[in-house]
Amino acid sequence: DGLLKTSLVWSPAANGIVFVGVAQDNVDRTDIFLATADSAPTRLSSAPGYKVNPLVDPSGAFVVYSVVGMSPFGGRGAFPAATASEAVVLNLKSGAARTIAGIMTGSLTMSADGSAFAWIGAADDGTTTLYSSAPLTDGLIPIRAVSGAERITAPALSPNGQLVAYQLQRRAGSATDWDIF
Repeated sequence: DGLLKTSLVWSPAANGIVFVGVAQDNVDRTDIFLATADSAPTRLSSAPGYKVNPLVDPSGAFVVYSVVGMSPFGGRGAFPAATASEAVVLNLKSGAARTIAGIMTGSLTMSADGSAFAWIGAADDGTTTLYSSAPLTDGLIPIRAVSGAERITAPALSPNGQLVAYQLQRRAGSATDWDIF
């Protein structure tokens, strides 16, 4: 199929594997693909950019991935890594896409049942906010905002998406000043 592949994720509802792929002769972008045992990989994404870190809803309703400034295949078309990225929630039934902008790179997580996302958002003024949202709706629920020396990291959702845990560092640079909420 001529694709380089990475970031394999099972898609139980589709009985296949979702992955990040790039054509060996065009490293200017990556895409999200679905491969099943009885067919060639199908491209799920269509917009330009480097797609990374796919998450798959267990019901098969959607796939979410981040769009970043650097190829997941290393030096091939690599650019400096961004501290903020966007995520795309792709509705696999309708083909509609929802974009969530300003996500701190690597912070997006999904509950085990696929009912909720959590992520850390970055504002231009340096404030960071922990958000939660249902996957296919535009409503955002701010959980906690911090600025200055405080930092929020490592959001984690309960399996049913009802609870969000996170780490809070009250003084940036302190190796021991972390609390879990």
